[in-house]
Amino acid sequence: MSNSLTPTRSVSQIIPLLRSISRELRERTEAIEALEERLEAFSSTRRIHEADIANIQAELMTQRRELRYAEQELERLGCSLDEKDGKRIVFQGQEGGFSFSWNLDDTQFYRRMPTPSPA
Repeated sequence: MSNSLTPTRSVSQIIPLLRSISRELRERTEAIEALEERLEAFSSTRRIHEADIANIQAELMTQRRELRYAEQELERLGCSLDEKDGKRIVFQGQEGGFSFSWNLDDTQFYRRMPTPSPA
């Protein structure tokens, strides 16, 4: 039996890690959106809530940094987020590409052939 992995097998072996990273991506994205909404709510009363705004901005920086780290982890695995659908992780193997989408409620991945890009 050969030790070389096919693209399908390679992806299937990292699916648990992809699930974990996708959950983190989703949670961090949701946190960023919520923090941005809170920041916007303070926009008319900036002078009164300077400390709150500073705390929110600091947390936003942390969430964005951690989001970038999760995206870098995908890259290290040979994967990336689909440019057109941020909820799709794309894996480009030697024999072609594969993409996996997840349902935000259960983070299940489903094998799909990626949509061909326009010529």
